[in-house]
Amino acid sequence: QEVMALDNTASVTDGARWEAAKIWVAFSRRIPADEIVRGRDRTAAKARVYEPTKAKWDDMIKSDLNPHERWTRDVINIGVMDNTQDKQGNMTSIVVTWTEKTFRDFKPMGQPVLMTQTIVMRDINPRPGAWDGIEIVDFSLPTPAPAMPSLKEVPIN
Repeated sequence: QEVMALDNTASVTDGARWEAAKIWVAFSRRIPADEIVRGRDRTAAKARVYEPTKAKWDDMIKSDLNPHERWTRDVINIGVMDNTQDKQGNMTSIVVTWTEKTFRDFKPMGQPVLMTQTIVMRDINPRPGAWDGIEIVDFSLPTPAPAMPSLKEVPIN
């Protein structure tokens, strides 16, 4: 569930793109302990990817943590921000941020990490894997977001 301020209204199309990006990141990045759930997530994420880009997605998944070595990962607090839009080509670039918590043998492995990824989407006719008409054309590899400078207390006079 998501709460959006009234001054941040979006079109149905924008909302569909944002939801597609958030779900795609969650399904691509989280590593559930249950193999059936993991398989379902990965199949759904890959089905949304444009055919020539599927090899890049496969490489991204292969280079990630191996769930058979008892790694799991939660993906929480997913946020999206429009980057650029090409209305003639029906292409949209979206920046997605989220927090990852990684575990091994169900024990936390360090602090949660803020991650970011840019996704390029295209509006298409609905097809299997992208019934909402939104297809992932390209993406950057997930990377830790730049660290924010530490906040210093400012004395109030």
